[in-house]
Amino acid sequence: MEILEKKMQELVSLMEEPLQNGAEVVLTVRGNSMWPLLHNAKDKIFLKRLDFYKTYDIILYKRNNGSYVLHRIVGKKNGLFYLAGDGEFQKEYPVYPEQILAKAVGGQRNGKPFSCANFTYKVYSVLWVFLLPVRPIVVRVFSTLRRWRKHVFKK
Repeated sequence: MEILEKKMQELVSLMEEPLQNGAEVVLTVRGNSMWPLLHNAKDKIFLKRLDFYKTYDIILYKRNNGSYVLHRIVGKKNGLFYLAGDGEFQKEYPVYPEQILAKAVGGQRNGKPFSCANFTYKVYSVLWVFLLPVRPIVVRVFSTLRRWRKHVFKK
């Protein structure tokens, strides 16, 4: 894990100047915290630094322990953010605005580009944040249905 953290710190140091200058940076997703939207080592996310962030945005931020994480803003209170990965069930709070490096403005899922301004993406974001309290049940149901489908349709 230490090597991965070091590589991420090096990558972020390379990204900081282009982000400061308003450029868009492409990052390959590592980890499963943003599943089902983003898949580990397959999908890419397009990041841009902005002056404001709101609920439903996916952001890259630096935790107090120095690790860099890509999660969704699921709430805001007194200028501080509540975050959670799409594949997670717990909120992380507080996250300060100065911890945020950039916001996802789009991505590439299964080789196909998507925009975070797209209507379907926005509906997904709102629905997935709304389902946060019952995500464990939703994930269990979908996993069971997937296993059942594989069992019934296996050859």
